[in-house]
Amino acid sequence: MIGQLVDKYGWGASTTTIYTALALAVCLLIYLLFEERHILRMEERANAEHK
Repeated sequence: MIGQLVDKYGWGASTTTIYTALALAVCLLIYLLFEERHILRMEERANAEHK
């Protein structure tokens, strides 16, 4: 698909697409990091209540 993008719009469009995908992936990873921390805290509280 990148080849078709380059043929139709040039190298600038493919570079923009790749950087946009990279930025989206980094944002999702940051979101998942915070969600994982939240879930771990919830599990710790639940385990503390059962002891």
